[in-house]
Amino acid sequence: MSEQDRYLTLLPGHQLVPTDPTQSELYFLLKISNIDPDYNGKVWVPLIPGYTIFTSLSGIFLQLSIETKDETLLYRLTEYGTDYTFSNPSSTQLFDKFRDIRQYILSANHINYKGNISIPWLLGLTCTDNVQWLRGFISITNPDLFPEAHIFFKANQRRNEILNLGTRSAYKIDKEFQKNDGDSMDLIMEGIEVNRKGWDLNKKTVQGLGVRLHHTECELRKNKKRVSWLLEKIDKLNNQLEDQLSSSEYVLHTSIIFISL
Repeated sequence: MSEQDRYLTLLPGHQLVPTDPTQSELYFLLKISNIDPDYNGKVWVPLIPGYTIFTSLSGIFLQLSIETKDETLLYRLTEYGTDYTFSNPSSTQLFDKFRDIRQYILSANHINYKGNISIPWLLGLTCTDNVQWLRGFISITNPDLFPEAHIFFKANQRRNEILNLGTRSAYKIDKEFQKNDGDSMDLIMEGIEVNRKGWDLNKKTVQGLGVRLHHTECELRKNKKRVSWLLEKIDKLNNQLEDQLSSSEYVLHTSIIFISL
């Protein structure tokens, strides 16, 4: 979910949460755990064009996407058969409603799915993290909507920025090892020992390093603001001092002229 924001497109109707389920096709009412209900014990889940999920059902790999035409939502189902790499689609088709997708899947012999099925579940729209992320995406353009999701979304963005920074740094480290003709497993970069295979860390330690990095960057930004404020203060004091010196020189010059007269 976290890398999808570049593909999502908000429609005008997303800026107004409906007051009942019949007012908009852009929101779906679902029971979502760990999110305070919006209406009748359920949560408004945004349906945003560009949203895509890859999944499988009875061994058949599927891609489900939300599209739009004239601000009307359409749902595309692309099948890949047993191709788990999602490289070679075998078929693709558009549906107007969730129930049409459900009916197709239940009647498709090649999928051979037995039992009940929920299309929102298949789309990942019953997952708490996904719902928080989608609501947070909307709150970026309208902070008054879903304020609790806004905090989650911004935090998620910052985490991904740190992870991407780590990926770029890892690439630079690999390039340094490629320049080294020897078989050494260790190098020193920026005063830190690095290993050809990477540091042996668990996920909690990596997470802790990410939090620490974010804290350090926040402190640097605060200090930068303080330095900027101090420089402005010094500049104002210098200007005041120059004005006072100019005024003193004028008084002294006038006194000298008066005495000479």
